[in-house]
Amino acid sequence: MAVLMVTTLYALLFIGGEILARAFGVSPEITRRYVHLLSGLIAAFFVLWLSREEIIWLALFFLLFLFVSRRLSLLRSIHMVRRAGWGELFFPAGVGLAAFLYL
Repeated sequence: MAVLMVTTLYALLFIGGEILARAFGVSPEITRRYVHLLSGLIAAFFVLWLSREEIIWLALFFLLFLFVSRRLSLLRSIHMVRRAGWGELFFPAGVGLAAFLYL
């Protein structure tokens, strides 16, 4: 149940970023920061709700989801920044690796 809650939180976060970018014309530079900041805050509390294995599987799921999203340009609010960057992929990979090594 906690995994569903966390996945829903992230889905709402991504949808919020897309609404800000597409409907209100907010720059991807700002929406990307917004998504990263709130993603980090949510991830900081993972250990309260999720087991080590759940965190790792969730990180792998979001790594795959964001990779596909990047290839298909689904989340413009995250992927359409002017500079080349892979932070949206390194973030879930780092969370999963941290859970694997330290929990």
